[in-house]
Amino acid sequence: MRYFSNSIPLSDKFLKRYFNCNELLLYVEKASTILRNVHSNGIVCQDLSFENILVNDEGMFRFVI
Repeated sequence: MRYFSNSIPLSDKFLKRYFNCNELLLYVEKASTILRNVHSNGIVCQDLSFENILVNDEGMFRFVI
């Protein structure tokens, strides 16, 4: 992705028949923590989905709004 090198939308990461459920839960937990921090700073985003959460090979996240 142009915004975050070597990254894909989080939704694409799990668009396969078999995946590690523990890995999925870890990503959801990371995304929830980031979202909680964003909300605690008074920022409200109404169009947030796994489509606009980018994750790279190292498991780092970026929200693209």
